[in-house]
Amino acid sequence: MALEFVRVGGGTAVRPIANFFLSMEKSGDVKFFHPHPITEEEAVKRCSYDGKDLYYVATNEGTVLAYGMLRGWDEGYAIPSLGIFVHQSARGTDLARAFMLFLHAAAKAHGAEKVMLKVYPQNLFAVRLYENVGYKFSEKVAGQLVGYVKLKTQGKAESRESRRDEPAIAPTVELKDKVKSAGEMSKKSESF
Repeated sequence: MALEFVRVGGGTAVRPIANFFLSMEKSGDVKFFHPHPITEEEAVKRCSYDGKDLYYVATNEGTVLAYGMLRGWDEGYAIPSLGIFVHQSARGTDLARAFMLFLHAAAKAHGAEKVMLKVYPQNLFAVRLYENVGYKFSEKVAGQLVGYVKLKTQGKAESRESRRDEPAIAPTVELKDKVKSAGEMSKKSESF
């Protein structure tokens, strides 16, 4: 199993992401995830995107398991908005947590000091995940909780031991065996 976080844009292969978007739409879970249209046309836009915002997919042996983003820099915001969607076949495997930590590291590398996100309160699994990785919810906008996490900074005097909970740029994770069946999520899926 080869888990990879791959940046989307600048000519990324469209078909795997379009197929993933199709599976998202079919699952009905897009009621909780709608940062942009979840269509083949939008997959084409994301795959040719060349801006400040960051879009990624998590793949296993070329199959897209999750889609995530850090947006807002194109519009001039200092605090990016994070969004993540994990395919049903990869849920319960710790992929969501690993992908969140990776996106935090990417935001930090991009100069962000904080990250924000919105989540529907009835999406209990997501709320628990976000709280577990450090988000604090303090307001509600349009029926969604708004949370922020402050990204850790490293001081020169800080020891390696005190930084052990910080994510690496590409965290190494051991996913539970459930992900091995993810290739079956779409018979039409093409790999990167």
